[in-house]
Amino acid sequence: MSFRLGIILAAALLTASCGFRPLYAPSGTGSASEQLFAFDVFRKIEIGLIEDREGQFFRNKMIELLHPSGRARVVEYDLNTKLNESKANLAVRQSSDATRANLTMTAVYTLISRTDGTIVARGTVKSTSGYNIFNSEFQTLSAEKSARERALIDLAQQLRLRLATEFIRGDAESQSPQK
Repeated sequence: MSFRLGIILAAALLTASCGFRPLYAPSGTGSASEQLFAFDVFRKIEIGLIEDREGQFFRNKMIELLHPSGRARVVEYDLNTKLNESKANLAVRQSSDATRANLTMTAVYTLISRTDGTIVARGTVKSTSGYNIFNSEFQTLSAEKSARERALIDLAQQLRLRLATEFIRGDAESQSPQK
């Protein structure tokens, strides 16, 4: 029992000394007014409209993730996103009928500062979700829709993580001592 406690204590000390910093919590350095909370910054992001039903679903998921308590009155950033989708058949029977497919969703995003129009962050996130191809077209369409939704939810979570990382990195750079 004490051996486990020692390992847990050692792991905690190692992460504290290696520069580990919580992503969605204050850094612990500086005064409370100087600390950056990712969710406070997220509230200042306007999520632009995205084409098609998939775009609406993705945008709604982003609103849930970035604005859980509502968007701020003063918006400082615009998030523009473009979605792309591709399908690939995987398992093929001898009769050349596919039985499994992968659906790959890609989101290309740009975060722009409203104050000076500079690009704060840009990049691409990608998610692949598999589904079965059935003899019934309805079953196949339902499986494909479910795979698409899983991929879009994963994309939204990846994008939130990327944005948080970008803001935390920017906050750390602004708090570092000037040379």
